[in-house]
Parts: sequence; C-alpha cells; structure tokens
Amino acid sequence: MGACDPENTGDLEPRALQDADANVDVTAIEIEDAAETLVLALEDNDDQAMQSCEESQSVTIEVFHFQFSDIFAINLVPTGLFPPRPDDIDTFIEPELEDGFIAAFKAFDLQGNLIGFGTEQEVLDFANAETATTFTLTLPERGTLMFGEQEDIAPLLDEVNDMDASQDYVRTYDPPRVDVSTIPGTGRIIGGTGEFENITGSAIEIGVTHSIDLIEREFDLEVYMVLAYTTN
Repeated sequence: MGACDPENTGDLEPRALQDADANVDVTAIEIEDAAETLVLALEDNDDQAMQSCEESQSVTIEVFHFQFSDIFAINLVPTGLFPPRPDDIDTFIEPELEDGFIAAFKAFDLQGNLIGFGTEQEVLDFANAETATTFTLTLPERGTLMFGEQEDIAPLLDEVNDMDASQDYVRTYDPPRVDVSTIPGTGRIIGGTGEFENITGSAIEIGVTHSIDLIEREFDLEVYMVLAYTTN
C-alpha cells in the first residue's frame, strides 16, 4: 500500500466469492488496487505530504458490498435494462425522470455482516455512455455517508449490444467479469453524519458480473464500494 499503510483494510475476501479461489484473487486484487489508488490520491493532495507516516493523518480504507439479490427496490423507465422491483412500483414514466435510476439495497461488509442499507442514484447520459452517480449509506451503529462519482458504463453497454447483435442473450462469466466503473478522479465523499461527519476522501466502484440474462432481465452481479478517507 505504499509508505503509509492505511488502517482498517479488513479481510479482502469478498462474501460471494469465498468458495472460488480464482474469483477471490481477481476481485481482491481489484479492491487492493482501488484502495492503493485512493490512498495515493489522498497523499498527493496532502499539503504536508513530505511528513513521515507518524506525523501525517492516517488513512482509513472501508469496503461496502451488495449483490443484486440484496436490492429490494429498483426504479427506472419500464423498458430499462434492469427490471423494476417490485413489479408494481410506480416507474419513471414522466419525461423529466426518463434518464433516472435508483436502487435501494441492504449493505454488507466483506465478512458478510449486514451493516445497514443504502441507495444508488443515477442520471444516465447514454450519448456519452456515462452516469452521474450518488450513493447514500445508512449504518445504524455508526452514522450516514454520501459519495458521488462519474461512471463509465461503456463496457456494460458494449457487452449488452454485442449480446443482442449476436443473439447470445444469456452469458455466464467464469471467472467473473470485473469492471472498475468509476472514471478516475471523480469519486468523492460528499459528507456524512455520526462518525463520518468530519471525513474527507474518495471512492471507487467495482462491479463483478457472474451472468447476464437479457431474456428474463436477470443479473447475477455484485457491487463493491471502496472508500479511503481521513478524519479532520
């Protein structure tokens, strides 16, 4: 992790991949790379970056995680890539909301402990294959936090378009497909409450896809949110 090792890195073995060594290696490496990128960015932005590790602020790394099955509500246009959840939810049929997406999920740590709940909110820009994404997390024992990013969704759209063009409507990935969707330098912690009230830092989102079924609109995927922050 460089000269100043971050605190609270925890066990980097993802919950859903514990029984597949190759998959664990792939995802854990991505998480470690993301954490190192964030730590280096914080150190570069430190006005006292030349201080020794003992004199500078310690960096905390945290990873939050959810699977598609942990999502209890999804809202978007009825014809969107993902199916609305529940089926009778009042979807975004208004023109003012047609580029919107929101998912509400249960949040876990890397050891599989349920620690809270959150939302992922997106404004889609299909012309540039990007989204303006905001995450909120509520951790009842600790507080709340919010972070935002610009996401590159071109790899996902390219994959879906290729599946459609080739009429290969169901694909399984072994090892899983791993995509770092955060556009470099855009993931920022916006604010928080409780123990997150005075933190400053950055974030990276990693998507892990095990299968896509365009016919049934079913997805076996996971999202890892890697945060690095200091407390002011």
